[in-house]
Amino acid sequence: MRHPSAQRTGRMHDETRRPSCSGHAAVRLHRVFHVLAIVLGAGLALATVGAVYQALATERDRKAYPPPGRLVDVGGYRPHLQALGADRGGPTVVLDGGHMPSPYWGLIQPELARFTEVVAYDHAGLGWSEPGPQPRDARQLAAELHALLHNAGVLGPYVLVGHSDGGLTARMFAELYADEVAGMALLDAAHEDLFQLAGGAQTDRTQRVVYGLAPALARVGLFRLLIPGWLMGFEGLPSRPRAELTALANQPGQLEIIRDEWQLMEATHAEVRGTRDLGTKPLAVLSATQWEQTSIPGWARLQDALAELSANSEHTTIGGTHGFPADPAYTSQVVETVRRVVEAARTGQPLARANAN
Repeated sequence: MRHPSAQRTGRMHDETRRPSCSGHAAVRLHRVFHVLAIVLGAGLALATVGAVYQALATERDRKAYPPPGRLVDVGGYRPHLQALGADRGGPTVVLDGGHMPSPYWGLIQPELARFTEVVAYDHAGLGWSEPGPQPRDARQLAAELHALLHNAGVLGPYVLVGHSDGGLTARMFAELYADEVAGMALLDAAHEDLFQLAGGAQTDRTQRVVYGLAPALARVGLFRLLIPGWLMGFEGLPSRPRAELTALANQPGQLEIIRDEWQLMEATHAEVRGTRDLGTKPLAVLSATQWEQTSIPGWARLQDALAELSANSEHTTIGGTHGFPADPAYTSQVVETVRRVVEAARTGQPLARANAN
């Protein structure tokens, strides 16, 4: 028989040799931390490489695509403007593509310049324009446009052409500077009641998420890698403006401005909702069927409401997508729509009678 003390000693040796539960937990925790450190390290390395790639690509784009127009000081910052057809007389057509920089009008502007002066510009912080002050709402955007045109020596009267959210800026401009506006063309333009539609409210939620994430993705080069130019709807443009738009769209600063403007979209809608109509000034509305037939039922009704902003208006619906100003299949229709407004503004006659011939 073993002595009791020997038995106790044996048990003590066994317990010493057997790992404790806390020891197992410590090992597992160490492994978890090790894996996390590897993952985080790899992520940091990839982000660093991506940021360097983005910085080099942005600098390459900056050198390859200098501003095609002028940077004009408006009081501490310089928006970009490109004017064509100055020898064609007025009224001056002003193209506003909303969040789309000026090369978006690469198909339309040269054609309009055949019969009138036409200006394409970039919102402050977009395209080649330097960033401007906050808040980025309709009143601020309209005031910036007015200062840009006057400081550039591009005087009215103006025919404002607003596409998408650019229609909101055009209408605010017409409210603030009514005496300088001769007419307006709205190309599938946004309406201030958009978010009251179920599809519009969902679009707002989606855009807030997308525009919230896009700048961060762009800073580490992922936006440039994941969203090639042909997915942006620019493939119908001539090669130069298409390349310019693709380069500009991949810049984090551009995406931050779009985010800032979209975050204030409800405030912009409220401001535009309080504007007056155009009276009898010529107004042409050109609408696409995409949103009505896909994600925003009720879009067509809002387009009808836009046409009611003037007693001297016409409304045409085409079968294209929302981005039809950049689609060569619809260039002639866009140009003709704007030409009709220009002619009515020149002659002082109603739209139908001014274009009877």
